[in-house]
Amino acid sequence: MTAAAVVAVVAPALAGCVVGFGGDPPTATTSTDAPPDPGAPTTLTALEAGAELDWDLTAPVRAAAIGADDGMTVVPLDRSIDVAITLPTGVWHSTADELTIEVAAGRLTRLNLFATESGGEASEARLLADAPVLGLDEARIETWAEDELPAALAPERAGGQRDRTGFNGASGEVTTSVQVSLEPGPGGDDAIRFWYLLSPPG
Repeated sequence: MTAAAVVAVVAPALAGCVVGFGGDPPTATTSTDAPPDPGAPTTLTALEAGAELDWDLTAPVRAAAIGADDGMTVVPLDRSIDVAITLPTGVWHSTADELTIEVAAGRLTRLNLFATESGGEASEARLLADAPVLGLDEARIETWAEDELPAALAPERAGGQRDRTGFNGASGEVTTSVQVSLEPGPGGDDAIRFWYLLSPPG
């Protein structure tokens, strides 16, 4: 059989495959792996590798789609990556240090994000940026920043129990809440902790 005939026979069999040659002695490999779906949610494996978090909570999130098993999973996040959560009221963009998810019956039931800010102004700005999409009360945020936070930082509060303030909201059928906590007394605003909880519809 001529070389041209060999090519004619082999080419149809390799249609749609990626062919590579190399090695010593020469070897041939084929791959039929499809490229990732650009509309698919970020998997936990990709998050652990440093990918940006991009999930849509306007519909149930299936555990198989994100590579999760039933139970709780904790994933450390790089603060530099973008957290993009699509909600009924828009896309919430933020940053976080850690992600914790809870999965039951093959679907995501709770999403927890944890972050830390330094200073009252930065913390207030963060909450006000969150408010429109998470459905938080902006007046309540301002009251916390202007009255409750300074009171928590008073010298006489030093050594007391950790100060905690909750902000509840909603984005369509998604329940949202943020708990802000800090050590009371002077300097307590150096590390203000944020705990976001989002519960998607069933």
